[in-house]
This record gives sequence, structure tokens and C-alpha cells, in this order.
Amino acid sequence: MDRRKVLVVDGLRSQSSVADGTLESRYDLRWVATEEDALGALDHGRFDVFIVDMAAGAMTVEALVKRVCELDHAPVVIAVADSESTPGHGRLPKQGFYDYIHKPTTADRVLQVVGRAAEFGVLRRENRRLKRRLCEQDKLRSLIGHTEVIDGIREKVRLVAFNRVPVLISGENGVGKEVVAREIHRVGDRRDKPLVRISCAAIPEALLDADFFGQEKDSFVGPGRTIPGKIELAHRGTLLIDEIGEMPMTVQAKLLRVIQEGEFERLGATRPIRVDVRIIATTKRVLQKEVRVGNFREDLFYRLNVVPLEMPPLRDRRQDVPLLVNHFIETLSRENNKPVIRLTDNAMQKLCNAFWRGNVRELENIVERAVILASGATLDENYFQFDDEHDDRLSQIEHAFRYCSIRQMEKLMIMHRLQCNEQNRTRTAQTLDISVRTLRNKLRDYRQKTAPRGDDVLLVAPKS
Repeated sequence: MDRRKVLVVDGLRSQSSVADGTLESRYDLRWVATEEDALGALDHGRFDVFIVDMAAGAMTVEALVKRVCELDHAPVVIAVADSESTPGHGRLPKQGFYDYIHKPTTADRVLQVVGRAAEFGVLRRENRRLKRRLCEQDKLRSLIGHTEVIDGIREKVRLVAFNRVPVLISGENGVGKEVVAREIHRVGDRRDKPLVRISCAAIPEALLDADFFGQEKDSFVGPGRTIPGKIELAHRGTLLIDEIGEMPMTVQAKLLRVIQEGEFERLGATRPIRVDVRIIATTKRVLQKEVRVGNFREDLFYRLNVVPLEMPPLRDRRQDVPLLVNHFIETLSRENNKPVIRLTDNAMQKLCNAFWRGNVRELENIVERAVILASGATLDENYFQFDDEHDDRLSQIEHAFRYCSIRQMEKLMIMHRLQCNEQNRTRTAQTLDISVRTLRNKLRDYRQKTAPRGDDVLLVAPKS
């Protein structure tokens, strides 16, 4: 079994006859001379117990312990004090601050306090691990669906949640990009830190720079006070940048500096501010195209695209529609103080066959309207009405002619023929006049490209 690691800031060194030999015989002990050395050691390694001398001055120790407790893997803190009445010790942070060792002391007392602190640290880490696992299991339930593509996204969320690499989530409007971004934050080790959202599409270009990076007091026309930006507010947490494809090039350059160097400057400031922030960005645009036409920085794209997630449109995962509908009905019935409403088979079939150009968001809105207007405990198909532009009375083939590319129409034909042949690939290939190998390759290609990209974007008919 590995020995517990203890970091000591001076403190007990004057009592080396008691402390040095006593602790070093049972623990992996490291001495540092100053508070700065201690913070440096904690940045580069993990320790179970941190011992600090109060003699350095109450405010210095208070600030030091506060910074130590803010670390993701904070050790258990023990203070060394000359007496019970050491001034200022009552102001030390409670979280992570465990006990005092009062000088003069004995070897037994040192071992007792440090031993209890080390065991407390083990229990605290185990508790956090169990909470994290429960949180992961609970929070991922909001990624509703059991199709292969949603299972893949769910697995990616688990894998990236505890890293700080940037994540780029792409997909059409309403597919749930922000839901995935919030899940990554909630499941990861930054879940207790701030999640700050900023929308590049909702803020005028002239104000976006200040909203991102903040503004110094009396800078330019100035607000008369210093205003922190969204990046600063997200320190140690997550910054969710919605529709990053709308970001001006000037702001893109500054964001690249944040990602590469971990620092930025407020408007009107001369000193950089260090920041630890995880970037999650969403976009409905195809950023590769924006790079080619000069609207998006290539270096920023590659920095953001470390872990890409493509959210599929709802029409590409129709098997999940009943799960989503039942979830929305249960939630909305409760919010509107109504008994849980049941759908008729015809109503559910109507929802499954709809085109859903507005994706999950449109489905939720239509279900909400039906729940509000419901006069009984059952909803039939007449409660679900669609806009004329994509009325569900149009057949899927008509939808394809109006909205789909040739490649998408080919996919619709193949998937429909598979369904007619009860997933028998040999019969399906024969009716399509292609080889089984060609069919297999196309199905594999569909699984790998679940969201439209490039020329695969849907064509939407203009309103008359």
C-alpha cells in the first residue's frame, strides 16, 4: 500500500526531534519553506495532508488556505499554532480545514492528528467518487434515446467530462446541442463551479468583445466601474459559447489566446488576467466551410475541434420519438397540474411519421400545446397540428422531394426498403439492384455520418 503524502510549510521543522522522525517513518513527507513553494508543489502533485504554520501571519495563512481549498484535489489542512488563542484562526475557511496542532506538542499528538486527517481525506475522496458516479448516472438520463447514435454521444460525454479539452458540438437548430453541453459540465469535475453561457448570435457585434472579456473602469467612455467578462466569471468552470460560427474575427483571435495561453485582457487594461476555463462551443454552421470562405479562423477551428460531437436531426432517429414524447408528456403534465396524459396509437404514429424540421425543440412545443389544450386524459391525432410548410399529411416521399438532397433521398429509399424486407439485407440488395457489399458499405457510411455536413445540409422550401 502506498504511503500517504504530507506537505509541510516550515511549521514543525523547529521541532524536528519530534516531527521529522515521527512523520517520516510513516508518511511520504515533503518540506517547503514558503507559501509560494507550497502552492507550486500542490500544482504539480497531489498530497493527502497539508500542514501550515500560523506564525506566518493570520491573513497570509487565511489566503493560503483559501487557495488550497479551491484546488480540485485539495488536501486536508492542519494548522500549527503556538497556543489556543492564536489570533485570526477563527477566520480560516471551514472546507478542507481539519484540525490544529498546538505547540509545544508530542509525537503521539502529531501522529494522532495527521493520521485522522489522512483517513478523513480518504473518506472524502471516496465520497466524492461515489457522488460523481451517481451524478453521472442521473444526469445522463436527460440525453433521451436508445438509438446507436445517441448511445455513442452518451459514451463520448462520459469520456470527455473529466478532461478540460475544448468540445465542439454541431447540428441543426433544436437538436439538443446545449443539453449535451450542460451534461458535460454537470457530469465532470467542474460541476460545482460556474457554467457561464454566452450567445454569439444574440449579442450585437459591437458589444460582444466587452461581454466576453470585460471592461476596465473608465476605459473609453467607461461604465465608471470594472465589469468582468463572461470568461472571467467562468474561472475554474465552463464557458458555453453558443453559435460560435457567428463570432467576429476580432473576438476569435482573443479567444484563441485564452485557449492557448490561458490569459486575456479586459478592454482598457494593460495587464493580462490568468484564467482556468473549459470551452464548450456549439454551432449550426459547417465551420469547415466557414474556414474556407474566410469567416472563421482555421487555427481556432482546430483548437476547438479536439473533441467534435455531431447531434443528428430527429428525423434520423425516429425510434427515439416515443421516448421523447413520453418524457415531455410526463414533465409537462406535472408542470401544468394535470394527470399524466396518454396518447392513442394513431397520435403516436402521427408524431413518429412527422418530418420535424425543428427537431426536438419543435416536438416539445407541439406536445406542450397538446397537453395545455387537452380536455381529458387521452390525446388523439387531432391534437397534433403542424405548420403547412411541413404538414405531416405530406408523405415522406413528398418531404424528400421538397427538402432532401440526392444522397439523403438515397438513404430514405434504402432504409424504407430494409424495413419492408424486415432488415434482410440480401432481399433488400436484390430489390435495389445492388450488391450486398455495396449495401453494407452504405449502411456503415450512414452510421458514421449521422448529422448533415457540407453539401448534406437540407434544402428548405421558402414560405409562399
